Amino acid sequence: ATEDTAVTYTAAQLLGNGWPCARDREEITVVGVIAAPAVERAGRTDFDLAVRESSAQRPLPGLLRLSWYEAPTQPRPGQLWRLTLRLRCRQGLANPGSMDRELDLLRQRVVGTGYVVAKAPAELLRDEGLAQPIERLRARIAQRIAASLPAGPSVSVLQGLSVGLRGNVPDELWEAFAATGVAHLMAISGLHVTGCSLFVLWLLRLCWKWPPVGSLRGRIAAEIAVVLAVTAGYVLLAGASLPALRTLAMVVLVAIQRLLRRALPLHLTLALAAALLCAADPLAVTSVGFWLSFVATAALLLILDAGSGWRA
Repeated sequence: ATEDTAVTYTAAQLLGNGWPCARDREEITVVGVIAAPAVERAGRTDFDLAVRESSAQRPLPGLLRLSWYEAPTQPRPGQLWRLTLRLRCRQGLANPGSMDRELDLLRQRVVGTGYVVAKAPAELLRDEGLAQPIERLRARIAQRIAASLPAGPSVSVLQGLSVGLRGNVPDELWEAFAATGVAHLMAISGLHVTGCSLFVLWLLRLCWKWPPVGSLRGRIAAEIAVVLAVTAGYVLLAGASLPALRTLAMVVLVAIQRLLRRALPLHLTLALAAALLCAADPLAVTSVGFWLSFVATAALLLILDAGSGWRA
């Protein structure tokens, strides 16, 4: 199948899975697992729920993005809850120059939005220890950061930089970041992932200078395995955004080339990374971050290949 066919098929399938607008504001009872760390806002808690059972007459194969007003406790990743919800279809404002919320929800595999009905009892069934291990670790790290620092915006900034949880950053702080031109540093992107990979590689190169270790065989394979493992772990902990996945794909491709003792031009490596991401998620091409990430990297490669002399 062509890429266009893959995009159409995937998009059509996801659109068909969405909660129908004809049943907007209908109340249903669901049993589901908390799929990601919750975000605390003024008077409400926002979280994603992966539905396992529901009273609806149709399956909900995807995530529900929910709000819980005055929640008695914060839902945590891996917990199994029985909740009564009032659902809405996947929709939102699409003003010129602003984000298309419906497309963004579609890209994140969210099949509907809604909120927990306050008049119905919510029941925590159990904590499934093996469910959502990465998200549980992200939530635990964020909680330790909050417990270790005094309350304030610095907590949310550190949570965003470490595990990609940026929902708690105050709006006025985002405005300050945008005004000073540093808002992009809050998004875990190629800069952060590349820095992580290079730092691990530098530490390994220091270890190889130690005589008992430096004489061992298979150093290249061990070096590649450690760098890939640490980089992949960091990308998963940071939320696996598209720019981070792009960098991870390029690190993997460069590692394979080094292991095979082959070398592709950098622009072909970049193109192959884009092809891999599109194959894994055809809807990635609808993301602004996808295009900004690859275009910015391509521009940097052009600058590197500018040649010598003052004109270059």
